Amino acid sequence: MENLNDGVIWKRNNELFGRPHEQWTAVDEMIYGLPNYFNNDPEKMEKMRFKAIKESLQHHYEKSRFYNQLCKEYDLSPDDIKNTKDLEKIPMLPDTFFKEYPSEKPKEVFEWLAKISTVNLGSYNYRGKDLQGFLRWAEERMEGLVNHSSGTTGHYSFMFRDKITFQRFYFAVVKT
Repeated sequence: MENLNDGVIWKRNNELFGRPHEQWTAVDEMIYGLPNYFNNDPEKMEKMRFKAIKESLQHHYEKSRFYNQLCKEYDLSPDDIKNTKDLEKIPMLPDTFFKEYPSEKPKEVFEWLAKISTVNLGSYNYRGKDLQGFLRWAEERMEGLVNHSSGTTGHYSFMFRDKITFQRFYFAVVKT
């Protein structure tokens, strides 16, 4: 029987969404490095998850002005997370947060995005007036992807994903 990792789809998945091993973080080790997440020692997996979550917390704490301030309001820094019980202290964002952008005016959405993002978006130079055009512009600027809800409540949810995040997401989808 052929090894699944040698197949055409798997090779294409690696071409499109893979990351060089020397750039891997703890979360990448879990996504890219494990042949099967569920067939591993539970204790080992708990340690890997903890390391990945702590590393992610550190990243958002350092790169997002908004999240940094939120952690400070909770009197929390990444150094306070020492074990899995401490994970309960990490401030979470409700899904409604992604519906709370200020308006459908592109410049105001950009300013909101610049405050919450972990990616430097540079200066605002979008010349259009419509939100859909702005979202395409933002994707190009971030080399990423903008996911949005259908807006069934009358207000879209926007989830901006940088290139690394969407690569991880799609790699994991194909892998599963």
